[in-house]
Amino acid sequence: MPKLPRRTPVVAPPAPPEEPKGTDAPTTLAGVTETPPEVGETTPEPYRRPRKVRYTHDAHTVRHPVDDYPTPYAFVDVLFQNLGVDPATTRVHEPAAGGGWLVSHLRRLGFAEVTFEDLVYSGVDYLDGDYTPPETDWVITNPPYKYAEAFAVKALTHAKYVALLMNSSFIEALGRARGLFTDHPPRFILVNARKMRLRDNNPSVFAHYWLVWERGYGGPTELRWVVPEGEIKMPDGLAPGVWPDA
Repeated sequence: MPKLPRRTPVVAPPAPPEEPKGTDAPTTLAGVTETPPEVGETTPEPYRRPRKVRYTHDAHTVRHPVDDYPTPYAFVDVLFQNLGVDPATTRVHEPAAGGGWLVSHLRRLGFAEVTFEDLVYSGVDYLDGDYTPPETDWVITNPPYKYAEAFAVKALTHAKYVALLMNSSFIEALGRARGLFTDHPPRFILVNARKMRLRDNNPSVFAHYWLVWERGYGGPTELRWVVPEGEIKMPDGLAPGVWPDA
């Protein structure tokens, strides 16, 4: 019987030296050593344990109360260019129009018909069970994120294709993996390889994806990386010519 190779004994590393006790001992957190303030001084903010950030991208920007975050034009252009959509023969519907910037750009691109509504600006609740939206070829929208799944499901009842602009966290949820994405797998996920700039000109911390569904499709999802061109800046205010007061 052949001899097995001799194993090298594993020696535990020496224990780190104990830190001195008392009020003058340095405090170590995640490998960073900081010295406590002198007695009588006010504790500086950096010395405290970091708090969880609940903001869009920094400690000074809270989320818009109705999730009105307009879609940059460059994101819209790259969507239709990559899917080969002919605007002249295509009807589109925007169910969460917000300030009207997406509607304005769809009109500029020459789509055959552009219909739209918005809960805040026109008082129409797209998700109301009694509301029947118009039949259309495409629903394209950047919906309130907490209602995005409901928007996708309803849109598939009256459109052949649905495109939702979402941030990257939307595709990570276990519940959607077992529910929405199993029952209605997207035909495409288009990953925007460039990030938008928000109203205050700071970059978004999230990448944004187009999730594209085709009604009745049950096959695998194709993942594509797309590169929007030009400025990717979130519009602000109301788009001219969409709502009566604009």
